Amino acid sequence: MVIVETATQTPVGYLLSPPYHGHGYGTESLQAVADFAIHHGGARTINATVTAGNLASARVLEKVGFQLKPY
Repeated sequence: MVIVETATQTPVGYLLSPPYHGHGYGTESLQAVADFAIHHGGARTINATVTAGNLASARVLEKVGFQLKPY
């Protein structure tokens, strides 16, 4: 997981090897990073980009509370 902070927006990204897909690790770690960024890092907005067709990653973002918007 990588987090880079700017003045008002914090982009976040994650990548899990296939053996670790479907175990909730992405959701749990993204939630922890988002909570930390908001409560301790001063982030106001957290952004993520999903590769077209990556429905599993989009679902992880939705579970954490991200609002998906089309390009």
